[in-house]
Amino acid sequence: AEHLRTSSIAVSVHTVPDDDPAQGIRRVATRTNAQLIAMVTRARGGSHLWSPGSVADRVLREGDRDVLLVRNR
Repeated sequence: AEHLRTSSIAVSVHTVPDDDPAQGIRRVATRTNAQLIAMVTRARGGSHLWSPGSVADRVLREGDRDVLLVRNR
């Protein structure tokens, strides 16, 4: 996030303590009027960045914002 801030891109980072993380992420995105949701995934090899039914999958399918998924190395 710091690298993006120094590039004059508006960035805010939120921790979502919620029993339903996907719903919490969507709620924060709506409340803050986010244009993009960026998420790190825990991909375990293969060509997929996320697993069906995962938090990332639910945010992608159920949300109304653009989502950027980044594989954790």
